[in-house]
Amino acid sequence: MPSVPIFEILALSVGFQVILSSSGAIFQASNSTIGLFTSGVLSTILNVLAIVTGIFVFKSLEAVATGITITFIINFFQAYIILFCFTLKEGFITFFKVLLSPLFLTLILGIVLSGVYFITKDLPLIVSLIMKTTATLVVFGCYIQIGGVYNIKELIHNVLKKYGK
Repeated sequence: MPSVPIFEILALSVGFQVILSSSGAIFQASNSTIGLFTSGVLSTILNVLAIVTGIFVFKSLEAVATGITITFIINFFQAYIILFCFTLKEGFITFFKVLLSPLFLTLILGIVLSGVYFITKDLPLIVSLIMKTTATLVVFGCYIQIGGVYNIKELIHNVLKKYGK
């Protein structure tokens, strides 16, 4: 139980880390190893500073987790700004336009899952998991359908037409 708050803090950075993990491959595919190196050096410096600050200044694991989470988020932005602006020769506007839709979806999911959390906090863990998973799938599906990212109705219709006979 004492580690739960630390993992809750670190969980905030997971989405950024997942997306950030692909940046190295994009740098390499774009033949921009200098961009990858620069991004890696900046990332390392920030991460070490966060760890050292958490340990020696604040003297707590929560501070280390908070610092690392903040640096992962900063590293996400610095890596993709270097990637978009210097490697791919796109501007800041393009970078931020690409981020708008996922950020909006994240905001919606955060609001919905916060509500589900308060409803399920006293229920058994498996029930809470099922309800949160269902809410996430419904929100994600609606967002994809309404946002025109993909036509889920057509996909279901085609699958039923092909395999439903």
